[in-house]
Amino acid sequence: MTPRILTFTGAQGVGKTTMQCLLSRSLKEQGYHVLNQYVNVNTSISREAKEKGFKINEETDFETQSYIAYKYMLADIETRKFAEVHDIDYIILDRSVLDVIPYIQASPNISIKETAYLTDMLIAHYALHRSELIYVKPLLTIVSDGERSVDPTFQLKIVREFENVLKTLDRLQLPYYNLERASIEQRMLQITMEII
Repeated sequence: MTPRILTFTGAQGVGKTTMQCLLSRSLKEQGYHVLNQYVNVNTSISREAKEKGFKINEETDFETQSYIAYKYMLADIETRKFAEVHDIDYIILDRSVLDVIPYIQASPNISIKETAYLTDMLIAHYALHRSELIYVKPLLTIVSDGERSVDPTFQLKIVREFENVLKTLDRLQLPYYNLERASIEQRMLQITMEII
């Protein structure tokens, strides 16, 4: 059985995890078998990278983003296989492999060649291993999660780079949904009406 995969994407602090938890709970209440996290990933991949001494946020570099990109791609493949073997109906994730790209693009410490290599690799992975991507539009304020930068200039850069990722998806004719700025209830209604 092939599970239906829905993946939230967008900048830090936009409500991806909240929406993922609510949608997972709603589907479980309807009797579906739901997997709502990457298998073999016990903490955020960027948090794990930081704990291992890699540089994240504004200081990030090619080594860090390579590590994070490969971890996401591996987790994505392992999660899909686990779900197939265990008869999971839905995989609902609050991060996408595409979430890495804006941090690569925004970093002054990653060369143009390195940026192109990692970006092309992640886009190719997504094109081969697609999900129903839900882009969560940014809110007006960013709340610290203790991991990602809340510097407004840096966050604006990240949001712009997410918009560039969406333009790339448009150019490649890879579909996605836009989840509008709204209350949690309104966002859940939009997901229920347009996606599920």
